[in-house]
Amino acid sequence: MKKKLLISVAAGALVVMTTVVIQSYAGSKIPTYVFGNNNAIYKPLNEKIPQDDPNNPYFYAPMKTTPEEREYSKSITGRIVTKFGDFERVREQDTSISEDETVYSSDDIKENTKQVIDHGVFIKTK
Repeated sequence: MKKKLLISVAAGALVVMTTVVIQSYAGSKIPTYVFGNNNAIYKPLNEKIPQDDPNNPYFYAPMKTTPEEREYSKSITGRIVTKFGDFERVREQDTSISEDETVYSSDDIKENTKQVIDHGVFIKTK
């Protein structure tokens, strides 16, 4: 019985000491992230890196994308989600959908839109 108690105490002390050593050595190096703006690039709070907004120490300003990057991202988009519904990418245009229900830019989507032709063909699913 004393042997089991001694082993339990020794194991507990070993766990506590290991935790203390890890915290003292690596604790300051473990990055802390703050959740908030989805467009932000998150960084550890303890790093002092110049930011666009000196009043907000938690994240950088959103990344600037080039026109080529925006075009590429539009070309690989598989779904457009708007308040008017979801539009899934399809291989070819649906000729049964009238011209009044078709738009040629994702910025022009309205309530009655059923098809979007903008860097591909998208059909309304919901």
